[in-house]
Amino acid sequence: MTSVQNAHRISDEAEALAVAADLAAQFAEEAAARDAGRQLPYEQVGALAASGLLALGVPREHGGVDARTETLAEVFRLLAEGDPSIAQIPHSHYTFLEVLRHQGTPAQQEFFYSEVLAGRRFANAQSERGTKTIDIDATTLTEQGGDFVVDGRKFYSTGALFADWIAVRATLPGTTTPAGKPTKAVAYLPSTAAGLSTVDDWDGMGQKTTASGTVTLDAVRVPAFHVVPFSPIFDAPTTYGSQAQDPARRDRRRDRRSSPERGRANCTSGKALFRGGRHRRRRRSPADPTGR
Repeated sequence: MTSVQNAHRISDEAEALAVAADLAAQFAEEAAARDAGRQLPYEQVGALAASGLLALGVPREHGGVDARTETLAEVFRLLAEGDPSIAQIPHSHYTFLEVLRHQGTPAQQEFFYSEVLAGRRFANAQSERGTKTIDIDATTLTEQGGDFVVDGRKFYSTGALFADWIAVRATLPGTTTPAGKPTKAVAYLPSTAAGLSTVDDWDGMGQKTTASGTVTLDAVRVPAFHVVPFSPIFDAPTTYGSQAQDPARRDRRRDRRSSPERGRANCTSGKALFRGGRHRRRRRSPADPTGR
């Protein structure tokens, strides 16, 4: 777990961008060497936590900046200029702050947001091997004596090795949503919880230092206070899904309506996140007229 006790408090979005740019310059040093040697960036992630950037998703009423998703996207872009692997690490941190915003009780929000303001790091444990889609969870969250027990195995758990809290998405056995799908919840587990282990077994090309390894959960007990409903997020329109995939999407759409120049600028920033990836459209060719 991190040794950060009192992270810097960022005052506004302008300061956040300045801090991100400064960190990016630091992260650029030896970034290639870290990737080549698969040296996990513990020191750099510690600096990220101490900087206060991890609290950008905390609402103002809880002491945070409540940054716009456009600003979060720009922070990602800046960090990625220094070291793209480090830039990927906090994505799930912000995503699971959104889960708390939409589904957490006031007491849960107060507790976990205080953790974030102190510099604590959150990571995800969502994906599982052998499933056809990302929303299938064999990992279970079973009620037992007023609390819960988590059992399962996750992989591609980006940032888990650096985290203080790991957000585990799991199925509640024997329950279904009104649509007939398995009911799901998120258990926020301290990374030191008994029965929880993280395995440094990820070395994907271009992501060697994201610490996206395996998380195993063997009868991990979790207080009910640390469990937040997940399925109801999708009962009504929210920004959760779009933010989880592309934090700039909502604000880019808004800005294109209000200002063509800002819209073009924001789209350019967002595209930097996907350069060279599958999101880039290929030119059509005689052999492949669809361009797919």
